[in-house]
Amino acid sequence: MLSFFGQAVRAYKTTGAIAPSGPVLARAMTRELESHVGPKRVLEVGPGDGAFTRRILELLNPGDVFHVVEINPRFARLIEEKRLAPFRARHPGIEVRLIVGAIQEVELEGQYDYVICGLPFNIFPLHVVSEIFRHMMAHVKEGGGLTYFEYLGMKAIKMPLLGRRGRKRLKRRIALCKLLDRRYQGTRDLVWRNLPPANAVHLRGRAA
Repeated sequence: MLSFFGQAVRAYKTTGAIAPSGPVLARAMTRELESHVGPKRVLEVGPGDGAFTRRILELLNPGDVFHVVEINPRFARLIEEKRLAPFRARHPGIEVRLIVGAIQEVELEGQYDYVICGLPFNIFPLHVVSEIFRHMMAHVKEGGGLTYFEYLGMKAIKMPLLGRRGRKRLKRRIALCKLLDRRYQGTRDLVWRNLPPANAVHLRGRAA
């Protein structure tokens, strides 16, 4: 927790979270992994303090592949030391790999059944958000899923506080979310037991 808040203050541009995500949100973010039959390939983008990582690791089985992409070197080192390295040592039959860099710039191997994204989209310019989603969805298998989260009510809170240009940018961001919902059959799990409450948003992969 202290590491997260320290990094949040020093590197807000890449952290962007109000507080570490709770276990209830982590379960909502990963619920589709629970019913998967057979080997699965999972990609986590922006693990931050590792709240989602911990839950993903609990759901992995021999033969699975788990890749993690983190842009913040400090977070990458912490997630490797605290989560990935110990798990890798206990489960040699599961491929676990950490990739340090921006998701839109790193090279990924093939497609994934599930992409779990903890990136702070609220702090990125709209063109960066669009690029990130385009890159991630290109790596989701047909019928697979991408899940990200959005804090409940943040758009409504922000709108009255913004100037004309800010409101225009926010409306474009809302329009992008609606477009993604339509294009990828978006559904939401509302999680009240999180600080703040949040939606886990599930998008469905489709044929290229």
